[in-house]
Amino acid sequence: MREIKLRYVIKYKRTNEVYLRTPDTIEDIEKGKSLEFFEYENWEIIDRNEFTGHLDRQGKEIYEGDILRFDDIPNRISPVVFENGMFKSKHYIGVEFCRSEVIGNIYENPELIENLKL
Repeated sequence: MREIKLRYVIKYKRTNEVYLRTPDTIEDIEKGKSLEFFEYENWEIIDRNEFTGHLDRQGKEIYEGDILRFDDIPNRISPVVFENGMFKSKHYIGVEFCRSEVIGNIYENPELIENLKL
């Protein structure tokens, strides 16, 4: 059974900076407890990403919205999406997450996928 975990994408309103947070509990972040350096009125949750249940080749958790680089082909990268009831690579069918590496995410590193057809 896959562990259900969420990663929150939070925007600081004053600077438009984006932060990713994985709280101890969902209630902690929605009540602002995991955002101790933010003042409640100055931030907003802009997205929630679910943990895929998979780890990359380095042992890092993979969440939807992460950008993966795959071992078998140089410069082969793709974001992780949830479609048709499953997590998958947006551009490559049948890939194994364990043969990939998380190199960023669509929020903090959009330049990694700007030239891909999404």
